[in-house]
Amino acid sequence: MKNETTAESKTIGETMCKYGYDSFYGGQGDVGRVISAQKGRFSLMTEYGEISATIKTSSYYHNDENTFPTVGDFVELNYNEIGESKITKTLPRKSLLRRLDPSSAGRNFQQMGANIDYAFILTSANMDFNLRKVQRYLSVVMGSGVTPVIILSKVDLVESAADFYEQLCAIAPETRVICVSATNMSGISEVKEFMQDGVTCVFLGSSGVGKSTLVNTIVGKEVMDTGGIREDDSRGRHTTTSRQMILLTSGGLIIDTPGMREIGLWTESEGVAQTFSAIVEIARQCRFSDCAHTNEPGCAVIKAVSEGVISESDYNNYLKLTKEVKKAEQAQKARRENNERKYLRSTYKKR
Repeated sequence: MKNETTAESKTIGETMCKYGYDSFYGGQGDVGRVISAQKGRFSLMTEYGEISATIKTSSYYHNDENTFPTVGDFVELNYNEIGESKITKTLPRKSLLRRLDPSSAGRNFQQMGANIDYAFILTSANMDFNLRKVQRYLSVVMGSGVTPVIILSKVDLVESAADFYEQLCAIAPETRVICVSATNMSGISEVKEFMQDGVTCVFLGSSGVGKSTLVNTIVGKEVMDTGGIREDDSRGRHTTTSRQMILLTSGGLIIDTPGMREIGLWTESEGVAQTFSAIVEIARQCRFSDCAHTNEPGCAVIKAVSEGVISESDYNNYLKLTKEVKKAEQAQKARRENNERKYLRSTYKKR
């Protein structure tokens, strides 16, 4: 029979500090950070080096206090020096980036990464440029407790990126916007400023916006598969298909995510409020506190739209994202109530 732990558990040391561990997480015994996850199997960085692990089933499926780990999580583990180790607990999170699971019909969310400090939202200066999509990403990021940074990529493909830049600044006046070209290296140094010791960053955006190319440029070598751009629709041919964490020589950490056709909101109502803070502020002047801002009398938001204070595009996107969040909240409530009913039925049967 294999020993699950060594005689002496290693203490938290230099390796884990490089990977962002600090006293906030409060782990006991052996601790690791999830650097990749594939169908229930995890790669962890630990003081023993990189190891493979699976979860200890009894710890996660019979204990509500535990949360299924994702890339970026710090976890406690039973280390096995001659075989597969077992993850026994997910440590507290500083942030959790998530989206509505597109395969769950609105009933569940999908984890994209944990304990992230900065999220770089990429949109390219070509046919992919879409302000509504950027606002959607901003809502998800800020609602997850992560600081957003907008990157306008592929600026070398246009004669002038000034108009794109100004539009992004207009919808996100308090968010840093950086113009980048991986071809001529412009803006790369500004992005690297965020890559400090123990700081974790994630790159988000649709397929073809240049995420993998940018990651390869920052890392200094080919670590992500990339492809060219089709001339007919400016989309990339090949994209990243899994999430993984990369340690930079500078000490920073990058989580690269697959290109996403859509990013649905789960319950990030606070993120929507922060993204559309101007609308939220004007809404305080509405006659009714529960105003839906559609056709109610005395609605300050509708008045602001008619007067050009709020753009019709921002107004429509705000209503759309608010509706999505409410729908997700209702689905979450229904799921929770259903689980409670199942639990009560099973408890009654045991009697």
